[in-house]
Amino acid sequence: MIFSILQAGCDFGNWRRWSPRNEKLKIKNEKFVESFDNFPGEFKQRISLTFVALSKMTLLIVLVFGGNKKEALRKMFTPGTIEEVPARFYLRKDITKKALLITDQKV
Repeated sequence: MIFSILQAGCDFGNWRRWSPRNEKLKIKNEKFVESFDNFPGEFKQRISLTFVALSKMTLLIVLVFGGNKKEALRKMFTPGTIEEVPARFYLRKDITKKALLITDQKV
């Protein structure tokens, strides 16, 4: 079993700030990991699993706690594209069956 525990940081803006034009974050990126030296916000250096890597996991546990993530969760569950809101990746049928969202928010 290969699993990942993902914690949404206090800037769940990881999702909101990902630019649809950023080639490193394209859904079809074949790499498993990408690094960033100029990420928007206070912490410029980031390492992120790509959608390809997350797709390979047999279990994804997504932890989202705190009122400051309420709007991000709302956007996640609003119909639209993954390019607009990357968190919608977890709603794909092939991903939903192996993802567990744990939150203190009403969804």
